[in-house]
Amino acid sequence: MSVRLDDAEWRDRKIRDWLLAIVRFALTLDASDRQAVLAMAQEMDGLGYLPGRASFRYFVRTSAAACGAIAHREDPGRIDILRRLAGSIPDRRLRAVMVAAVALDAPCPSARQDEKQAAP
Repeated sequence: MSVRLDDAEWRDRKIRDWLLAIVRFALTLDASDRQAVLAMAQEMDGLGYLPGRASFRYFVRTSAAACGAIAHREDPGRIDILRRLAGSIPDRRLRAVMVAAVALDAPCPSARQDEKQAAP
């Protein structure tokens, strides 16, 4: 059982590192930081690859959208992209850092809070 826990911890750490890389890009807007985000995303998507299936592209697709929204502040769809990303972060502190780094006006509720509010 500890192997599964170690795998889960490893996966959570990879996701946290990826999110922190996005925060770093939001703060620096440096091309090398953007490339680091995309490289991490490619690595993470590669881990979900299964022979005979279409390739897993969640992290690359999300990274490209997030970095584009961060870099192009005049894009009218940027707020929705960044709110969706921030809202998907379960860790309250990391979510707050992301919201501050990408300069969103209002805090984003977590995915769990959205589910609780939608339940009757």
